[in-house]
Amino acid sequence: ELKVEGELAAIGTEAQKIIFTSSSTQPAAGDWEWLYFKDARATLENVTIRYAGKKEGNPPFSPPFTRGAIYIDGGNIQIKNSKIEKSQTLGIWLKNAASTTMDGVEFSNIEGDWEKPAAIYIESGSPTIKNSTFKNNNIGILIEGSASPVIENNVFENNQTPIKTNTLLASFFGNTGQNNNLNGILVADFGFSDAINQIDWRKDNLPYILESSATIASGKTLNIRPGVIVKLKSGGRIYVNGALKAQGTASEKIIFTSLVQETAGGWDFIYFSALSSNSILDNVIVRYGGWYNAPFKRGA
Repeated sequence: ELKVEGELAAIGTEAQKIIFTSSSTQPAAGDWEWLYFKDARATLENVTIRYAGKKEGNPPFSPPFTRGAIYIDGGNIQIKNSKIEKSQTLGIWLKNAASTTMDGVEFSNIEGDWEKPAAIYIESGSPTIKNSTFKNNNIGILIEGSASPVIENNVFENNQTPIKTNTLLASFFGNTGQNNNLNGILVADFGFSDAINQIDWRKDNLPYILESSATIASGKTLNIRPGVIVKLKSGGRIYVNGALKAQGTASEKIIFTSLVQETAGGWDFIYFSALSSNSILDNVIVRYGGWYNAPFKRGA
């Protein structure tokens, strides 16, 4: 472990990179622990980090534990034109990361042997991740809690899931993906809370995929911006007890459609309860929904 509470400048060049790696003659993922930044200031440029992210612990005597290859808790960390690869657990774990930027970083072959199997796990904060590449990982970017990162112009290839989020407070723009098991942004929840009553759902090049069903609670408003594409799995439902304002344009319609089954009944429905009010569907396409079961039917 290398723990930094002050400042670190690791600045290589394209021809002479700085490398943090295993000392083993037969290196493997998890050979060493991590870089730990605690309220630090650091710049990593033209740096390669490999074979880190060791999973500690000895179940059942002690629980599994890791900080990934890099753990960032607060501070101001800038990572540019670098590579993070072959970590046993996570690539980077971000907490309270309001001033962290990753620009032009390649994340590859992160094994994800952890409960959060991601190249980048964002627990909290508002980091910026841009112009980066994610290849051969389980989840490229995992976003939880009240995190509100900016995720833009990244490329995702050959991952299980490019991005998974349980909040739409994140800003997604210009991201692309190919040959992933799931080519889209997997949405586990909208992200409302006692303090968050209104959320904007913004367009990205990647479609959004609703993981199962989600609810807009009474007193909450979900604004869906023009051009957003929402794909729902079999059994997928959106319950509206508050307000759903899906306002597209003639040139950028909002689309609700099936993830895989391009026939009627590929997903269930959008349900507006008696509690809902002030909802708007304008320039919206709803297709391949309306799952039917003889004793239970609601249309799309």
